[in-house]
Amino acid sequence: MEQTTVGTENTAPVRPAFIKVLCILSFIGTGIGLLSGLFNYWSNHQMAEGGGAVMNALGAMQGGDQATDAMNKMASALGIDYAKQAMSSLIVGLLNIVVFLGAIMMWNLKKIGFYIYTLGQVVSITVPFVIVGGLLGGISGMMMALFAIAFIIMYAVNLKHMH
Repeated sequence: MEQTTVGTENTAPVRPAFIKVLCILSFIGTGIGLLSGLFNYWSNHQMAEGGGAVMNALGAMQGGDQATDAMNKMASALGIDYAKQAMSSLIVGLLNIVVFLGAIMMWNLKKIGFYIYTLGQVVSITVPFVIVGGLLGGISGMMMALFAIAFIIMYAVNLKHMH
């Protein structure tokens, strides 16, 4: 469905409803992603430092030192490196700012926003693979890729409305 403007040549182009919806969802998602990345950085950093507040809180809820020891053994068996997890979470969280800037540009119907958005999403997907690695990094990257690829495709279909 093509939307056109009525009036003089100086009239601003009309933002299609689908682009509005995509951008609003992107604004919400990047806000949640930034907050989630910062929280995950903090909690993984705490775990890398020996557990700290996170392990004390979990231990208190789950039965004290036995639960803490069990969680540490499970993490070790799975090959979880909390320092790598923390760094990956921070980078992915901050990349949400790049994705947000791209979405703002697309809201203003600027085609360059699509490329900035796509770059931010692709880098966000690859960070867990590169930094965390292994099965955990692969799962993290693939989970993020599901929504990112869908949104990139939906925005790409609407490039014709951008200049």
